[in-house]
Amino acid sequence: MAKGSIRKVAFISSFMPRKCGIATFTSDLVKSLASAAKGQFQPLVVAMRSDNDLKYDNPVKFEIRQNVKNDYISAANYINFSHVDLVSVQHEFGLFGGEAGSYLSLLLNRLNTPIVTTLHTVLDDPSPAHRKSLTHLCDTSYKVITMNERGVDMLRDIHGIAGKKVKLIAHGIPDLPFVDSSYYKHKFGVESRRTILTFGLLNRNKGIEVMLEAMPAIIKAEPSVLYIVLGMTHPSVIKDEGESYRFSLQQIVKELGLQEHVVFHNRFVTDEELSNFLCAAVATVPSRDWIQPLLNESTASR
Repeated sequence: MAKGSIRKVAFISSFMPRKCGIATFTSDLVKSLASAAKGQFQPLVVAMRSDNDLKYDNPVKFEIRQNVKNDYISAANYINFSHVDLVSVQHEFGLFGGEAGSYLSLLLNRLNTPIVTTLHTVLDDPSPAHRKSLTHLCDTSYKVITMNERGVDMLRDIHGIAGKKVKLIAHGIPDLPFVDSSYYKHKFGVESRRTILTFGLLNRNKGIEVMLEAMPAIIKAEPSVLYIVLGMTHPSVIKDEGESYRFSLQQIVKELGLQEHVVFHNRFVTDEELSNFLCAAVATVPSRDWIQPLLNESTASR
């Protein structure tokens, strides 16, 4: 490719305005790449549709209905016809149709362009179907990206995928100013509280119950601590099981007597609201050295 020519990248993912963490991640990724490329980047998004009748704008060019096989084949034809330079797959098993998201292979097998896949979930105890799906995904990908060191270890030790194909790129965070958190704590009525924040759509792979079970030990070491769980339940979870996961978390809070130390905000927040919550917590989140022994203690007692 000639120097200075425009790079054309297709993204296979959920996308805004869908209320989904991966949709937000991909939207931010496209914006950041556009800024870094200084006009030499042309995104093309193939959006995984939810059940909602959402209206998409540019750069969404094609939509896939999750459980319609022909949509995956048509999407592959569209991407090939578009002559893109690279395909970026943002992968979460629940986004794609078929057993363990296997319909995605109908698309990837037909592409004639290099594929880079970002894994948003790596399972530590995969079913045969999930193992087969992930293995095929990695085999068809030129590079596989995971967002933490544990993901690298799990891909190697559990899934047998290692070497130069796997790359570690840490999950980004908003670029926030260094501020006094007291102003933001006041906005939420949590002055003088050491604040721990979890944010994002709720589903069972977040491990929030593990954090709740660690809270008594944390409170013993720091009585002022407040744990904020920010985010509505994932729409697909609500569809399958309602609010049972959130109710189970609330039951743990009640059983452990954590009502004064845990707050749930059951809503999907804007970027501005999220920044406010992060600023309220940024100066008060305990260091790993402070919290890790307590997490270990709690986990050992389970």
